[in-house]
Amino acid sequence: MLKPSIIIALSLTTASFLSISATASPKHGVQANAKTAIAKHDFINKHKQRFMLKDKNKNGLIDKQELRGSKKRFRRLARRIDKDNNKSISRSEHLKWVEKRFARMDINKDGKLSNREIRRARKIRHIAKHHRKCFH
Repeated sequence: MLKPSIIIALSLTTASFLSISATASPKHGVQANAKTAIAKHDFINKHKQRFMLKDKNKNGLIDKQELRGSKKRFRRLARRIDKDNNKSISRSEHLKWVEKRFARMDINKDGKLSNREIRRARKIRHIAKHHRKCFH
């Protein structure tokens, strides 16, 4: 049986872990905790920042040269995002894709992403990634 002091310490540690406020993590993008949700405009702004970082020459397009140094995942995304098939991603193409992505992730359609919705989307991406590795 655990002593009450150990139980209290564990519960405080868990509570502090869960009370992390919504942040933008460089590795995982936008995150939320159980109390905070990510608004659509915050989600879109985070992705606009990512677009500007990828657009090295600041011409409003992410082209083949700018994609070369990126991971395979981004190149695979570029194939889906580039609707006019000009081998580059424009700001408008990127924005449309981000808005569609938000709509898919926002299960209850309240205009915010809860921690649960973000975890669900990550789980789905993980399963899809595993599926691609196994069958391609």
